[in-house]
Amino acid sequence: PIPCVPWQSQTSGQYQRRVHGEVAIRVIARFRPINKREMQESNKRGWAESDLRPYQLSDDMESVSIDYGGRIPRTFTLDRFLGEQTAQAEAFEAIALPAVMDCLRGINGCVFAYGQTGSGKTFSMFGPEVPIEQQEAMVELLGMIPQAAMIIFEYLRSDKAAEVAKFRRSR
Repeated sequence: PIPCVPWQSQTSGQYQRRVHGEVAIRVIARFRPINKREMQESNKRGWAESDLRPYQLSDDMESVSIDYGGRIPRTFTLDRFLGEQTAQAEAFEAIALPAVMDCLRGINGCVFAYGQTGSGKTFSMFGPEVPIEQQEAMVELLGMIPQAAMIIFEYLRSDKAAEVAKFRRSR
């Protein structure tokens, strides 16, 4: 059995369930970089940098303040925010690695991406949309699914997996 202990959130004061040092459900938002089309459009319209990026991440990366153009800025708090410059490996470690490790211990896990069209879900989950032959040269850009698969297969090839996977023959 996996020990589950309640813990109190540092930011919200609410009690949540902690399993082996990880929260059972976490919400993480990732900001994608501004793409070329958006940059060209902003230059054409004469928009300022703050118009393209109307947000400010907190130092602890747990809250974001969004300025709605003259209105009172709104602040949102999640378990973690990942900025525009977050590498795929860092995103994987923050988002998917805990679920992958739980799965290897026999605990179900799920990671899903949600957002509007063009927000970067496919890139975050799979990486660049290139033929598989080209992916070997772009390992640092692989998304969460290929990285998770690599870890699972490395584990299955290891001696540790052989020890865990002792099966009894049933009659």
